[in-house]
Amino acid sequence: LNRRAFVRELGRIRTFAQRYGSPASVVYFDLDGFKSVNDRFGHAAGDAALRAVAERLVANVRDSDIIGRMGGDEFAVILVQADEATARAKAESLDQAN
Repeated sequence: LNRRAFVRELGRIRTFAQRYGSPASVVYFDLDGFKSVNDRFGHAAGDAALRAVAERLVANVRDSDIIGRMGGDEFAVILVQADEATARAKAESLDQAN
């Protein structure tokens, strides 16, 4: 999702979590050194790299989780039904997958 759609979904999930007392977490990623990819290889290569990151995220989260590109080299994932410990573990595994 783009930032606007992600924020909309975040509000929806937050309302659901509050109403039903269920956990939800957000994991935020900033790709270190991404600017150098664009500078060295061009924007087409940078776009391909962003798509690859998005595909890896999609492949490593549940269908119920929500992924969004916040802008530039930043991504976020809403982990539905995930408490803090679960979110930390998932963040670490996603970091290793990318």
